Amino acid sequence: PVSEMEKGGFALAEGKPPFAGPIASANWEHMQREVEHLRRTVQEFHKVSRKQAKRIEELSSQATSHHKAIQDKEQEVVSLREKCSKIEKHLSSVESAVQCQICMDLPERPFTLSPCGHVLCLLCLQEWFKTSLGPVDDDDEVDADDALTRDKTCPSCRTVVKHRPCPAFMVKEVVSTFAKGASSSQTPQVDVTDSIDDDPWAGIFPNSDDEECDIDDFSDDEDDFGIDFSWMATDRGTAPEFSTWTYGTDSDDGAYSEDDDNDQDDAAGSEGSISEEEYGQPITYVEPKWEPPTVHVEPTSYHLEANDSALSLLRRGCTWDMVQNFHIRYSHRQGIIVSLRSIDDLYISDDDFNSSDEEAGGECVHHIYLGWTISLDEEDVDGEVYMHSVLADIKDSPERWRLLPRYDGHGSMDVTRLVPAESREDYSTTDTENYLEHEERELDID
Repeated sequence: PVSEMEKGGFALAEGKPPFAGPIASANWEHMQREVEHLRRTVQEFHKVSRKQAKRIEELSSQATSHHKAIQDKEQEVVSLREKCSKIEKHLSSVESAVQCQICMDLPERPFTLSPCGHVLCLLCLQEWFKTSLGPVDDDDEVDADDALTRDKTCPSCRTVVKHRPCPAFMVKEVVSTFAKGASSSQTPQVDVTDSIDDDPWAGIFPNSDDEECDIDDFSDDEDDFGIDFSWMATDRGTAPEFSTWTYGTDSDDGAYSEDDDNDQDDAAGSEGSISEEEYGQPITYVEPKWEPPTVHVEPTSYHLEANDSALSLLRRGCTWDMVQNFHIRYSHRQGIIVSLRSIDDLYISDDDFNSSDEEAGGECVHHIYLGWTISLDEEDVDGEVYMHSVLADIKDSPERWRLLPRYDGHGSMDVTRLVPAESREDYSTTDTENYLEHEERELDID
């Protein structure tokens, strides 16, 4: 016989309530609904679990990508730190290089000594030149002009300094850049109120007027010019390497006299110049034309390339010291061009310079067009005497110069030297190298 328990189990297997009656039937239906609800809940949990697993994979991938980006950024930071360290070392080297070797500060008013080229600040140079004048005997009286008459030397290399130091504008710009980048506490503060004069070298170096007195000494020595040109014309074979060629004229260059036109033409080696005193009629001045070089210079002597502008200047009468001393260049179309900040004085201080030009972001620069050849005196090794004579001639003989404004907003002028119309020669070619090769062949033959 089947027991009641077994009957209930069979009923459950068949989906029927194991017990009969209304209460049992109600409980059975409730349990069925509860089971169905739990089944749906489990399914929802499975779906959410799959979504969460997918999201975890995405976040893990993003974390890996972010970790790699962080590593790249860290490497970039390390690289930038190394570059910054190198730049700081370079800046420190530049700052040390432009420091004044006397006070070891950045020079607010740097000046360059000639001919050694060392750069020091104005206050230190003034103090050095006034206190380092050499030994003085006890019996000698201290003269106020001792600083003017005694030899002055460079404090760095002890080279004798004969000319006024020139403002070092490039160093001044570098120092200004350092001053802008540094904090106010680190910016060197130099009291320059006591040293700001119309002439910072007054009482130390002769002024421009005193130096111009030597110009007549060069201009009066005409016989020396004649001898110099005569031996070059008669004995080319014995001429030194830096010798003057005899072809080409330069009637407008080389004269240091401020009073006589004939002295200027003869000093430059002109043979057919016409003077107003000789013919009793005014001279007509015109723009010069291209002329061949007058000086034989081997490029290997100065380690220059054949197309170097400095070589062209040397071949046209400039000296190496003049090329280094002035802002000078050569143009095949315009000739020898010298850039000066003033046509009144050869050297001017920062105080004479118009401050409005600095505020406007520029400066007044005059271009002096000297023609295609010049002639310097034998003792004028750096061209300073010649340039003094040029500025004096612009003042005293304005008919021999043409001044045109450049309209650059700073008052700059283009000053062109004019030559007598009768002395200007036309050459069959303007190819400098053709003249060079032709004359070099003649020198070899002779």
